[in-house]
Amino acid sequence: MITLKQLITNTPFTQEVKQQALQQADSLSPDQKMALEKLCWDTISQEYNNKINLIKEKAMTMSALGEKPFSEEEVKQQEEALFLELASKLESAQSEEELEEVRKRLAQETTTS
Repeated sequence: MITLKQLITNTPFTQEVKQQALQQADSLSPDQKMALEKLCWDTISQEYNNKINLIKEKAMTMSALGEKPFSEEEVKQQEEALFLELASKLESAQSEEELEEVRKRLAQETTTS
């Protein structure tokens, strides 16, 4: 299970916001914790999707310029590497179940954003 503090630490917030959120995390109400968790997942998901889009745009641009043929397989490999990097940053994503949790949350936040 990925903890709220792990989410806060790995969310692309400013250092000041991270420190404040980490200090207050234990004293938040359950509703506040849920709202903060959703904000973290939304932000992580947005950054992840921005990076995925950049990978795709770069591959298409290189193909359009004739620098390198477009390879859907190469794009998928880069996407998987990006996902594994994110999962390892969350530190608890060691098992297949935890990796699946990260995948589901990213997919869930992508469809609700």
